[in-house]
Amino acid sequence: MTDYLSQLEELTQHIGMDQFSLVGFSMGALISQAYGSVNSHRLNHLALLHSVYQRTEEQCRGVRERHRITRDQGPMSTVELAIQRWFSEEYIRQNPNQMEEIRGIFARHRDDGYLKAYGFFAHAEPVMKNYPVEEITCPALVVTGEEDVGSTPAMSEALGRNLPNSELIINSGHRHGAPYEHAELMANQLYDFLNRHGPE
Repeated sequence: MTDYLSQLEELTQHIGMDQFSLVGFSMGALISQAYGSVNSHRLNHLALLHSVYQRTEEQCRGVRERHRITRDQGPMSTVELAIQRWFSEEYIRQNPNQMEEIRGIFARHRDDGYLKAYGFFAHAEPVMKNYPVEEITCPALVVTGEEDVGSTPAMSEALGRNLPNSELIINSGHRHGAPYEHAELMANQLYDFLNRHGPE
């Protein structure tokens, strides 16, 4: 986590941003939780899209097993399972080219960077205890999908309860790939949140 936070800090310094809004999706939302807990004073807004939070032991076992399979058999061993988890059957059927693009992304993982990131994500719970979201005081938006089995509504509800200044949206029928499948709706939800809480 310290590596990811350092990268984010270096980026904001390079751009010259002292105050900004931070939006994180999936593993990016996990990193954004940690960044906000130690740098809330720098954030105008925080949006956490389809984030994991306080996974149960059963949920941890599931993601760690997927990481093990990926480690032993390669990224392509889990791509079809990921596609089924991320998108509705209709969207998969109607967007074959996009599904091929996703398979291509998995196929291009040639070094151990993906496995390192996946391993961190699969074992993040002890680390996240060092970054309590209760320290985040800026306006926060928490969004997930009703059918997201990895970043569940229960996780987002708990995350929203523990953030001091948050709003929660559970989108009906959405899965983990909602930023692809329902891009316009999610963009509008984000813009509405930003606009209602002052300048970006």
